[in-house]
Formats: sequence, structure tokens, C-alpha cells
Amino acid sequence: MRMEVRKRSGVKYNMGILVRLLRFSLRYKTRVFLNVVCLALTTLFMFAMPWFLGIAVDIAIGQDELPSTNTLIDSLGTMASLVLASGALLIAGLLRGLSGFGHTYLSQAISQQVAFDVRNLLYRRLQAQSFAYYD
Repeated sequence: MRMEVRKRSGVKYNMGILVRLLRFSLRYKTRVFLNVVCLALTTLFMFAMPWFLGIAVDIAIGQDELPSTNTLIDSLGTMASLVLASGALLIAGLLRGLSGFGHTYLSQAISQQVAFDVRNLLYRRLQAQSFAYYD
């Protein structure tokens, strides 16, 4: 099962090597799962921020016609609604930063642990060779 992909440069890339390297990361399933969750949260909060900003701008210019009939925003005054929307924008930005930090930290931790495992496996295999191998 050798799947090779040829790029424009003419160099062949073997997908089997990538699969073998990905197997090393399976030892860290929890961290990989948390990394994916952090990435999804970062994306979610990244898309939520312009939405909150749009609500704040609509309230500020007097067009508080939201797609959904939100009774909380309708019952509040203009200034209170603007403070609520700007607070939501700040919280979304903070949560995006925290989840982005988590994603970056976990990505680097997983990659360092996988590199450590690959180096140790290579070292163990080289140490297990007979002296005839080095002659």
C-alpha cells in the first residue's frame, strides 16, 4: 500500500511515512482531542466577534433590528444595550485569545513529545544493532 503523490517539482512523497508519524501522536489522544476543541473554539469566537460588533454598531446608529427578536435587548435602553454588546465583544475576544493560546500550547506540546518519541525510538534501534552493522 504505497501511495505516492508527485508534486510539480517531481519529488515523490510517500503517504506511508505521514501515516507512520501520525501513529506516534495516537499515544496522546486526550491532548489531540483538547487541541481540536481549542481550535474549534478559537474559530467560533473569531466568527462571533464581528457578529457582536455588528450588533453594537446597529444599536449605536439606531438600527436595532436584529435577525431574531431578542426581548432582552429590546427591553434595555440604547446605552445599556450598547454596553451589553460591547461587553459580549470583549468577552468573545478574551475567550478567543485563551482558546488560541490553548491550541498553540497543545500543538507545540504534542509535536515536542512526538519528536522526543521518534528520537528515542531511533536511538534504541541504533543501540540494538550489532557491531557488524557499523563496520
